Amino acid sequence: MIIGRFRSQMANINVPKSASPAIYIRCKDPETGETFKQEASVFQSLLKCGDVNILSQTDAEPEKCLKDYVNEDFCIYIQVVGIIDISLEIKRVEKNIEAKTKLRDDLAKKMDKPDYAQKVP
Repeated sequence: MIIGRFRSQMANINVPKSASPAIYIRCKDPETGETFKQEASVFQSLLKCGDVNILSQTDAEPEKCLKDYVNEDFCIYIQVVGIIDISLEIKRVEKNIEAKTKLRDDLAKKMDKPDYAQKVP
């Protein structure tokens, strides 16, 4: 679950395959945190990431990271500063918004036609 969430986030923000961002996992349960610390190399291998840091509930939030809430027991963080180009990501998101807005407007035009309700089951 956690590996999948990290991979999904890294894909969503276009982390280059050549990058090895530091990751952080906040664990509610101290025993789980200790297990994760012992298995840090597994995280590094599966995620192709840099440092693996396990945080307790009382540790401060890591800076320059993207946070994702996994469930009540875990939060994950990916250090993104220096890894992704924020201006390119903003342009990508704006382009996506424009495409979705155009699609919405086209659908609204079709639905506004007088015979739309008769043609649609």
